[in-house]
Amino acid sequence: MHNSLPGNDLAAIGLKSLFEGVSQITVADAVEAFLNTDMAGKSDDTALWYKRMLTPLVEYLGENRLLSDVLEPDLLDWSAYLNRRQQMYGKNSYRPAVDAKLSVYTVHGYIRATRRFFRWLYQCKILEADLGAALKLPRLPKQGKKGISEANLKAILRFSLGNTRDYALFRFIESTGVRRGGAEHLLLSDLNMDADDPRIRRRATVREKGEKERTVCMSINALEALEDWLKERPNIDDEHVFLGHSPGQPWHALSDEGISSIVDRYKTRLGLKGKCSPHQWRHRWARHNLQRGMELSQVSQLLGHEDVSITVRYYGQFTIDQLQDAYDRHVDELDLDE
Repeated sequence: MHNSLPGNDLAAIGLKSLFEGVSQITVADAVEAFLNTDMAGKSDDTALWYKRMLTPLVEYLGENRLLSDVLEPDLLDWSAYLNRRQQMYGKNSYRPAVDAKLSVYTVHGYIRATRRFFRWLYQCKILEADLGAALKLPRLPKQGKKGISEANLKAILRFSLGNTRDYALFRFIESTGVRRGGAEHLLLSDLNMDADDPRIRRRATVREKGEKERTVCMSINALEALEDWLKERPNIDDEHVFLGHSPGQPWHALSDEGISSIVDRYKTRLGLKGKCSPHQWRHRWARHNLQRGMELSQVSQLLGHEDVSITVRYYGQFTIDQLQDAYDRHVDELDLDE
């Protein structure tokens, strides 16, 4: 950010007066101010997500575009551009570019971030109107998120058996339904490996989306895999459970992108098709356990959702075959002879 916009001091100085004192405020300046203030206290993952969603907006409008010059039609053009864009990933992504239309979920994310950013500008009285209000969020598919396929999941788990760290990491994610941040920030002190009660040994404390903590349960297979990894884990001055290193470099805590890269590497080696990212494992966990009969409220709590409606939105929609299977299991025939 430019020196005229002193980052975390924005809130204390007063946003409106600060912006009024900067006659040449650009969209890039405003986005950075948003990230430094509205994202304050949010998790690193959330702040990074908004940065990734808003950076292409800044590039589309122009790095040096004055905020005062942005009009509602500019944002409508931005929305139309997203729907006709023919490339995924590439710039500002750790993944290589792919010639394909953006998914409806990706477009939804870009529009949602843009709307929040301009609503923030309006609420802070930096703009006189909420320019983003005219943007319509694309309708998301009703079938919910299915997650990684069972075949791909099992293929990756089997192939990782020869790597103690990877197998423990995958088993932990697979059995707990954590976000990748939950695995990234997992500390030795978050485990209960020395507990006398075997049920407690299969519990761990995870931190996701900032400092929010919750307890998750893991499978016996995951516990055993973790025990094997901890026997081999390098004894370094770092409490993170999952460590990584490059050849000739010291061990260090795995980052969230490091975890994604490990999954991508297995997907490439095995020649797998379909979505396999760590978050797809979380989607699969939710769908799998709902289909097995776990209560929706229990799935919601174990996932760490603040509201059960979020769980319903993403996982509460089933195919008609799944609904009929549930119907046949639970609904009795009405016998008129009884």
